Parts: sequence; C-alpha cells; structure tokens
Amino acid sequence: EAKVVLTLVGECDEEKWKAGESVFIISHKWAQKWSGYTGIPLRFIHMLPDGQPPVQQQQQQQQKEEEKPGETKSNRAALGDEKMRREAAVGGGGGPPPAEIDNSFVLAESSHTDLRRGLKVGADFIVVRPRIWSALGKWYGGGPLIQR
Repeated sequence: EAKVVLTLVGECDEEKWKAGESVFIISHKWAQKWSGYTGIPLRFIHMLPDGQPPVQQQQQQQQKEEEKPGETKSNRAALGDEKMRREAAVGGGGGPPPAEIDNSFVLAESSHTDLRRGLKVGADFIVVRPRIWSALGKWYGGGPLIQR
C-alpha cells in the first residue's frame, strides 16, 4: 500500500496543477491513523491551499538554499524523490490499520457537503489529489466523499 501511494504521489508531483482541478477532503483524524499504519507522513499526500504539495514546496525551498555549481534541476529532483522514499520507510508504520474513512467530523451538522465552520486546513482535514482519494477510497471505503 505504501509503495502504491508513493508512486501515485510521484505521478501527481510530475503533473502540473490545473486551475479548477478537483481535490478531496479527508479528516485529519482518520489520515493520522492511516499515516501511523503506513508510515507515510501526511505531508507527502496533503495538498496546500495554493495547490502545491508540501513535499514539492519543501524541495523547492531546499533547492534554493542548496544550489551548487554544476548541479542540474533533474539531479536535485531525483535526490528529493529518494529522500522522500527514505523518510517514508523510516516511519515504518506499525500502527493498526485504520477503519473505513470517516469524514463526519469535518461536515456541518445535517450536511453531506458543507464543512463545519472554523476548521483549519492541515489541522482538521487534509486535501488530496483525485488519484490519492481513489486509492484510499478503494482500500478503505467510507466517506462521505467531499470533493471541491
């Protein structure tokens, strides 16, 4: 499962973010359980509000700070991908598998689409690309599906 998700993350990182592209919301509480099971830090799958994954933003910042003469962008990207895989392997998971996805916490009372007031991105819920949602939904079921 972790290998599949890391492959999907890599594919999503290679694709340019398109204005109007759908994203999916997952309860942070459920996502933390999933992260504990797989060993994949949430920052690898969570999309920030500007549409760029945190891993990619961190890599870009590191690239600016670590520019070295003679080093190409593709070499730096390959090093970043390897670092991401190592960090995911270090976590190792080990937690129990999560139950089905439960997004009820983030929804307003009596709603299947409206979010509760006062929620914070990254603290109360994470935002994922469609490929990530599709894989998690197939494996765990649950919901409700919250698409934006």
